[in-house]
Amino acid sequence: MSNTIDSHPDPEEDNPKRVAAQLISAAWREAVVKGVANELIASTALSAAVASLVKTYGRETAARMLERLAEAIRSGKFDYEAKSDE
Repeated sequence: MSNTIDSHPDPEEDNPKRVAAQLISAAWREAVVKGVANELIASTALSAAVASLVKTYGRETAARMLERLAEAIRSGKFDYEAKSDE
């Protein structure tokens, strides 16, 4: 949707990260409905994401990004239980 002076901007168009997250979440839910295990979806999504990072940034930069991700995991950034209790 293009914006004119009189129209309100579509917040979805202005937040591609949110759009990407919504699309991935929808695909994830659809896979679960079709009987695919969460663990398989997660490992496949992670593999696809890592491959994309390597293609986009190269091996070394992707590896450094994933090292920071490992640190975030160890520090509890992704602990679902911890975040839901806050």
